[in-house]
Amino acid sequence: MKKTNTKNNPRLLLTFLICAVGILLLLQVFNGLQKNKNQEQVNSQADVKTFQSEMLDFNVNIPQRTIVNEQLTFVDLSLDESKINISRNGTNFNNLEDYLKDFDSKRELVVTSSKSTEINEYKGVKRIEEFDVGPVQEQAIIYYYLDGWIYTLTTASKDLYDELDQIARSFRYTP
Repeated sequence: MKKTNTKNNPRLLLTFLICAVGILLLLQVFNGLQKNKNQEQVNSQADVKTFQSEMLDFNVNIPQRTIVNEQLTFVDLSLDESKINISRNGTNFNNLEDYLKDFDSKRELVVTSSKSTEINEYKGVKRIEEFDVGPVQEQAIIYYYLDGWIYTLTTASKDLYDELDQIARSFRYTP
């Protein structure tokens, strides 16, 4: 039987070096991805501010570039040329389902998508609504029922659907 001398075998040494370099490159790429991910998290946290509505008893995290217009029953959040509206209305209904049944019976709209949602312990409904009349053709709207109040977070801009979801996830009722 012939013994292989590993000290003088160039193929074995070359294979070992290629594997070592490959592992080092993979570690470097992975480390770079981790740094990018951490930087994105820092940037996304730095790009938001908290808005506290004193009149409507809520706070939300909104993008830094947002222009806020707070009125007695609503807040408009302007982002570039589009808006997200947060409003609060009183109701005599005891739950959101009954409110929405009554509300829908009095409006000319088609609900193209509807799903129950729970964000920060608040049960709500997220819908896409289309209107047959008026200037708004379609809107995304999230409804919450809190202590006899109906809060809605709404946008008619498809470009802001992601921001609407992010703002809804940060929504806090502050009575």
